[in-house]
Amino acid sequence: MTHYFCASLLLLPLFAGCSSSMEHFSSNAPGEKAAAGQESPTRKIIYTARLAIVVDDLTKAEEELNQLLQARGGYIAKSEMRGMAGTPRSGVWTVRVPVEHFRVFLDSVGKLGQVERSTTDSDDITDKYHDLQAHLKNNATEEEGLRKLMIEKSTGGKLEDLITIRREINKLRGEIDAQQGQLKRWDKETSFTTITLEMADSKAYLPKPPPGLRTSMGRTFDDSVQALENVGKWLLLTLIAIVPWLPLVGLSFVAWRWWRRRRTSKNRVTSIPGK
Repeated sequence: MTHYFCASLLLLPLFAGCSSSMEHFSSNAPGEKAAAGQESPTRKIIYTARLAIVVDDLTKAEEELNQLLQARGGYIAKSEMRGMAGTPRSGVWTVRVPVEHFRVFLDSVGKLGQVERSTTDSDDITDKYHDLQAHLKNNATEEEGLRKLMIEKSTGGKLEDLITIRREINKLRGEIDAQQGQLKRWDKETSFTTITLEMADSKAYLPKPPPGLRTSMGRTFDDSVQALENVGKWLLLTLIAIVPWLPLVGLSFVAWRWWRRRRTSKNRVTSIPGK
């Protein structure tokens, strides 16, 4: 039985590999494709772009960027603004846009200001994508075969055989999960393009001037009133917290006074001569 089990484990990957090779060979045979009338595999391309733009008003340009994203079904994945007094402000936005709106969105963004730099790139992952799909299918078939074999061996098989099958199933399951995760990432990257947009203000950034004397006096008065209000709230809450304890404190005080008077009377009696 052990030899039969080992042979089964060795033959399963072999059969799966042969099946993969036959599928790959048939999928790359143009004559057979044309005869069967099959369509070519869906292209999987990752598009990326990077733009550097100088705008007249960075705040307005950011608002227009949000409007363009909303109109094209895109979103901001990451953003960063920076600026110092006396220097133009600038920012970097990483945006994701559906691939069908990629070119139109780039043209629209280019109209926000003066384009200083524009680069686009593409990565065709069609072959890698469909190869990984084929590997995933083979692994799923092999996993199913091992599970059936484990069911067969569970009734009269040896414990070490079952442990070996379980180990192989766990190994395959890990590979399948990783392959499925990679396919999902590729699906997202090919459905949405990634655009890194750098925008800089053409004018020097000037911070808001400090408040005048009248404004400072008003703010100081308001802060003082607020502080007084906070103190009043604290005193009121403290009083409310003390009220439930007043009866107990009163009883304790009365008991203390009674004990003190009794003790004083006793001391006077003992201090009288002849007593």
